[in-house]
Amino acid sequence: MGDYPHQNKRRISNEKVIKILKENGITATEEQAKEILNFLYLLADLAIKKYFNEK
Repeated sequence: MGDYPHQNKRRISNEKVIKILKENGITATEEQAKEILNFLYLLADLAIKKYFNEK
């Protein structure tokens, strides 16, 4: 999927994602956590752009 353009501005670390997933019974590697974050930030970015373009 590649890197998210604003990856250095993230407030949630890969380690935090791994911890949250583990608390919910899901095991993830550092690379998987990175990809999950990339995807979630992409979705958030798209949702924000769509919201503001509709105004």
